[in-house]
Amino acid sequence: MRRQQGFSLLEGVISILLVACFYGVLSLYLDRLAARTEAAAMDAVVRQLEHQVNRRVAQLYIRGETQKITMLEGQNPFVWFAESPQFYGGEIAGQQKGQLRSKRWYYDTESGHILYLAEYNNYLKIEGSSSRFVQFVLKLKHTAADAVAKRTSLELVIHPVTPYSWF
Repeated sequence: MRRQQGFSLLEGVISILLVACFYGVLSLYLDRLAARTEAAAMDAVVRQLEHQVNRRVAQLYIRGETQKITMLEGQNPFVWFAESPQFYGGEIAGQQKGQLRSKRWYYDTESGHILYLAEYNNYLKIEGSSSRFVQFVLKLKHTAADAVAKRTSLELVIHPVTPYSWF
C-alpha cells in the first residue's frame, strides 16, 4: 500500500472555500469597523470645532466686544486654530466639490458651510440627499437674558445643515 503525500484535490478545494468564506465575513466586519472609526473621528472634529468656537466667543466676551459675536456666524472656524489642522482640506468655492479628497474637512466660501467628505458613505444617511458631504453651519443662539446685568447672552453653535446618521 502506497502512502499518500500532500492534499487531495477535494481537501484543497474545501480549504480554499473555507478561507474565502472567512475572508468574506472578515472583510464585511472590517469595512463596518472602518466606517465606525470614520464616524467617531468626524464627531471628534465637530467637538474640536465647538471648542474653538466657544474659545473665540469667550475671548470676545472677555474683551468686551460682544457685538462682534454676531459677525462670527457663517465664518470659517478652521482659521481660528493656531496651526492648520491635518484634517482640514482648505476653502473651496461651491462648484469645486468634484476633485476633493475624502475624510477631509472643507469650508465652502459661497455657502458659508463647513463640509465633511465621507469615505464610507454607504453607512452614512443624509436626509433628502445622496451626497457624500455632511454640511454644518455656525449659528447664533440667543440664550436666556441675564436679569442682573440686563443683557442677552449669545452663543455660537455648530448645526448640521441637514440631519444625518451613521448606520
